[in-house]
Amino acid sequence: MIKRLQLHFLIPFLLSSFSLFSEEFKVGEMFYGDYTSNGIKEGTTFRWVAYIPKCYDPSRPSALYVGHDGLNMVHAKTLEEMATDGLTPVTVCIGLAAGELRPSLDGGTLRRMRAEEYDEVGSEYPDFLVDEFIPWFIQKYDLKIDPNPDMHMVAGSSSGGISAWNIAWFRNDYFHRCYLASPSFLAIRNGEETLYRVRLSEPRPIRIYETYGEFEPDMYEGNSYLAALFAKNTFEFAGYPVQAEFIPTGKHGAGYDDENVARRMLKYLWNDWQNSPVTPVRQQERLNRLVEFGTTWEITEDAFPTPLPARTTIGEFNPDVGDIIFTDLEGNSRVVKSGFGEITALAISTDRWRLYVADRLKNSIYALAIHPDGSLGKPYSLAPLRLSPKIEQIGASAMCIDTKDRLYVATPLGIQSIISFGILDAILPLPGDLSADDVAFGGNDGKTLYVRSGNKIFKRPMKTMGKPHDFPVTPPGTNGYYDGD
Repeated sequence: MIKRLQLHFLIPFLLSSFSLFSEEFKVGEMFYGDYTSNGIKEGTTFRWVAYIPKCYDPSRPSALYVGHDGLNMVHAKTLEEMATDGLTPVTVCIGLAAGELRPSLDGGTLRRMRAEEYDEVGSEYPDFLVDEFIPWFIQKYDLKIDPNPDMHMVAGSSSGGISAWNIAWFRNDYFHRCYLASPSFLAIRNGEETLYRVRLSEPRPIRIYETYGEFEPDMYEGNSYLAALFAKNTFEFAGYPVQAEFIPTGKHGAGYDDENVARRMLKYLWNDWQNSPVTPVRQQERLNRLVEFGTTWEITEDAFPTPLPARTTIGEFNPDVGDIIFTDLEGNSRVVKSGFGEITALAISTDRWRLYVADRLKNSIYALAIHPDGSLGKPYSLAPLRLSPKIEQIGASAMCIDTKDRLYVATPLGIQSIISFGILDAILPLPGDLSADDVAFGGNDGKTLYVRSGNKIFKRPMKTMGKPHDFPVTPPGTNGYYDGD
C-alpha cells in the first residue's frame, strides 16, 4: 500500500528517471537502474537509485545507507553535509522501490510487491538485500563498503518503516542502525506480531530513531499513532538505544523528508560512531534471571546431553506418537492418555504431581495431573507457544526443565521459556534465527543449556540449573504471575 506522503517525495527524483540506466557513476550525482532477481526474489524487478557523495574516496571504505520506496535525497544530502564535519561517516546511499512482477502472459497486469516485501514479517526480503542485491551493486560499481554492520543504516516510512526494522532484526549481522517514520506495526501482514518477539527476546545491537505525527490515521489494520507509540515503548522496554520524536501537526510519515528532522535523526544514530559500537542498553528483567546480559550462544563440539526421562517414584512415562505410556516399577506398561498429535518430550514438575507434554503438532505445552496409580488427569494448556513468521511447525521439537519448574522448549523461534504458573515470558533465539531442534541441560554443574539445530550444537551458561534425576520434591519457583509469588 503506497502512502500519499511517500509518493510526494518519490516522484521528483525517482519515478521520472527510472527508464535510465547508467553503467558508471559520478560522485555528487544520482544514477539509476533496474535489477531483476534471478535468486531469492526470482522474476521480480526492482527499480533503484543511488547517490555517491562528493567526499567519497575509492581507496577508503565507506558506510552504506539503504532506503525504501526509492532514495530519500534529504537523507543523502544531509549525510554528505554532516560527513564533512565528521558527524557521520562518508556514506554511499541506495534506495529501492518495491519490486514488480511483470506479466508473463499477454493481457496481464503488472503486480506491485510492496505489501509482500515491506509488510511481510520474515527474512526473505532482508536476505534478498544482504545476500543478493547489495553484493551485486557493490561489485558492479566497484565500491569499497566497510563490512562492519555498525557502518550500515536502513530507513523507511510507513510500511517501509516496519520493513526497515524487519531488515535490522533478521539481518542484524549486516545492519545496526535504523530510522523508522510512522512504522506500520499493524496487522497488514502480521506486523503486529513483531513487537512481542522484541519484548520477549534478548535485545540485538540496533540503534533506533523513530518519528510519528499528531495526525496519524486510523487504518483498517488499526491506529497508526498507537502502533508507533507501542513500538517506541517496546524498544525502550526491551533495552534498545532508541530516540522517538513526536511531531505536532505531523501526518503519517511525519519527519521523513524534513531536513531538520534528518539532522537530529542522523546525529543520534551516528553519535560517536568512530569510538562507540552499537550495543543494547540492557535486557528486560525476566531475561536477566535466565542469562547474563551480554552473553550469547557459542558453537560447540561437546556431545549433546542425554535428555532427562519423565520418571517418578511410581514409574516412568514415555511417548508413543500421540499416546502416553506409563510403566510401573514392576515393568507393567499401559496407555494412560491418548489424543495428542506427535509427542516430542515429557517432563515431570519439580513437585512431582504434574506431567508436562510437548507436541510437535499442537501449539501449546500441556500439563496433566499424575494420579497415584499412574493415570493422568485432563490435559490443560500450560501455555501457548509463539509462532515463527513462516509457520512450518506449530509445536515443540523438544523440552527440558530446571529446578525452578521452568520449561525450556525447542521451537522454530529458538528456545521459548515458560514459568510453572503458565506464562511464556522469554525467548532465547539462536544465532541467525535458526530453528531449535533439541534442548537439554548439561555441563559439570548442570547450568549449561545445549541446543541442537540441524548438525550444529550450541551452548551457553545459564543462571538456572537443569533438574537432575535425584532432585527432591520442591515447590515451583513461580506460582503466580511474578517470580516469588
